Amino acid sequence: INATYLYPPQTSQIGFLTGTVTDQDWGHPVSGAEVQIDGLYDITNSTGQYSISLQAGLYDITVNKDLYLSTTIQDVSVVAETTTTQDIVLERWFYNLELQVQGSGSLNPSAGFYMDVAGSIIEVQATADSGWTFAYWLFDLVNAGSENPYSFILDFDHVLKAVFIEEAQLGLFQGTVIDAESEAPIPEAQLNINFATFHTDPEGNFEIELEAGEYDVFIEANGYHSQEMHIQIQAGSTNNQNFLLEKIESTIAMVESSNSAGDQKDFFELGETVYVMGSGYSPSTTYSLYVVEDVATWNDGTTIPTRVPETAANISSNTEGAVSATVIWSDPQAAGKYDIVVDVNSNGVYDVGVDALDDSDIEVTAGMVIPEFSPLHFISLFITLSIFSVSVCKVNRRKCSPILGKNESPTIRECH
Repeated sequence: INATYLYPPQTSQIGFLTGTVTDQDWGHPVSGAEVQIDGLYDITNSTGQYSISLQAGLYDITVNKDLYLSTTIQDVSVVAETTTTQDIVLERWFYNLELQVQGSGSLNPSAGFYMDVAGSIIEVQATADSGWTFAYWLFDLVNAGSENPYSFILDFDHVLKAVFIEEAQLGLFQGTVIDAESEAPIPEAQLNINFATFHTDPEGNFEIELEAGEYDVFIEANGYHSQEMHIQIQAGSTNNQNFLLEKIESTIAMVESSNSAGDQKDFFELGETVYVMGSGYSPSTTYSLYVVEDVATWNDGTTIPTRVPETAANISSNTEGAVSATVIWSDPQAAGKYDIVVDVNSNGVYDVGVDALDDSDIEVTAGMVIPEFSPLHFISLFITLSIFSVSVCKVNRRKCSPILGKNESPTIRECH
């Protein structure tokens, strides 16, 4: 049998594009670069290589990488069943560096303006003139210590200043920053002096060399009220100052079940409207509210249970941070014991010292109770039973007369 192909065999139209991405200045491979081609992309490996399968045709290749300029190569030809190699060279970003001198001294490289490629390691040496001493570096206005030479990575625009002080005009400012209540040292407290920033060590101590003169010192620490002091530094002398910082009082939010007047109320009738009131919240803020079945023990991190159906999901504070009497349950028909939680930070769990909780007011652990039979129910039932008993007695009342025998007392009666 002679067979004839009506259609020629299909040939693949897929080609392969590969290459290496390298650094223009240093020549080393660039790993982690994103190579984008017509909606497809590949990430270069540790040797800077990439590889992508494509339909035959012309393509534009775009490569992106942090600290480098985005680079695009146009009209790269991909041939079917062929591997095309296209290497790519990336040019680094350039950042500005300004070197400054305060006082009398010199730098290597010298003070001035520079531009260098991103990621470069910069090293600067400070040398004091005669009669002067190198005190410290200011890196973007923040004290960077007195290590000399000073090295850093050029990852952004930076300003580095070397501060020199006349030896005869140098004084020492030292002391400790302390918690005013516990007298415990405060580490990492921040001292701002003439636009320079210093920090206390792990023991709360600081020691700063300053030129003779007068200074305003601002002391700050997380969770404490800031403090300001005016000091005087004399040449060749030490000024000892301890700073006592007071903690910022944190107001703990509270919530309580109440009546419509905002008075605390823990027992409610079936069908009686339940209100809440509270204080210690941020002004004019809405919070998530949960009325939940009584939880015996609330621990830090306890997941807040699902709220009881038909209860309010939110409450709002007024301009003074208080919650006035607010309806949270209009017609309760489910008798039981309940807790009320305000999730202040909206994370779905109870955080001690953060969230507000109405708990343990009454009935062992409950914040409020809706009894199945309230005292009023019992009083009503008693009155009903009393009326019923009186009615029964009237219906069954009979006349009885004594049966008297000879020498007998009238103790036996005949009723008719």
